[in-house]
Amino acid sequence: MTKNHSRDPAVIEIATEIAHALDIQQPSPFEKIDHSVFSHENLWVKRDDLLHPIISGNKWRKLQISLARIIKSKQTHVLSFGGGYSNHLHALAYACHKLNITLTCIVRGNYEKSPTPTILDIRRWGGEIIYVTKSEYRQRNDAGYLKRIADHYAADVLLPEGGTCSDGIDGVATLIDECVLQGMPDVIILPVGSAGTLAGIIKGINEINANTKVIGVSVLNAGNSHYQTISELYPKAEILKNWGILTAYHHGGYAKQSQALIEFTDTVSNKLGFSLDPVYNAKSFYALDQQIKSGNLSDNDSICILQTGGNQGIRAKK
Repeated sequence: MTKNHSRDPAVIEIATEIAHALDIQQPSPFEKIDHSVFSHENLWVKRDDLLHPIISGNKWRKLQISLARIIKSKQTHVLSFGGGYSNHLHALAYACHKLNITLTCIVRGNYEKSPTPTILDIRRWGGEIIYVTKSEYRQRNDAGYLKRIADHYAADVLLPEGGTCSDGIDGVATLIDECVLQGMPDVIILPVGSAGTLAGIIKGINEINANTKVIGVSVLNAGNSHYQTISELYPKAEILKNWGILTAYHHGGYAKQSQALIEFTDTVSNKLGFSLDPVYNAKSFYALDQQIKSGNLSDNDSICILQTGGNQGIRAKK
């Protein structure tokens, strides 16, 4: 395992042990993208989707330190949040199953009559599903609400939606340690949902004083709200000038697709030889294509796009 940005040596050791126990394949591959796919000569993809077939991509990155702290503290019951096709809950449920940790999932909406493949997997791995209304789900960051549900379900640990928290961004920062060994690019591009992965990448780059530029691609119609989220997750980001977020490539909003995106995804996935989920990675790859064509990315720069994994969005479209 690469250098862990948690300062607790015991947590680092336990995170390493968990990675071995779960057969996490680190570092993830750093692959050249052929010029025939995108019109750029120095384009790479960081294949975090290959870290693990279930605990895929940034979900492992964001969970690794939280899971290590749970094991270190001998806590036994985790509660977290997500939708019916949540990559986060799916990965967390599998990890908890393998690590003998009890899991309660607060799920937005009610899929009781027609459970999604994601929910069926979570149940199969022993996770408890609690359906709540969208109105109640909006309270997921309210301190009073969190205390009530923690007490009600006797949960030791509350993990935020998407695993986005300080430990989560420290886990994501380990990706930059891998990039240093594999070849640090001039530009990194990635999709942005809860903004935890972007915050972790910014932090990792800042900690090694690299000049790499970071471009986030918002997958939801959130305007500039991500900037506030980033400043809360990693306050130093406010004074850094090496990152930004493209907000025009959400294709209608979260989990929405335009016809242009659908056609692009089918064509490019075939050329790349791996799938792009329609919720996150298809949008960031689409933005990459448009930015190259518009001349906003220099031919002289080495560019790395993160394949952040997560296949639940693909299952949602089947």
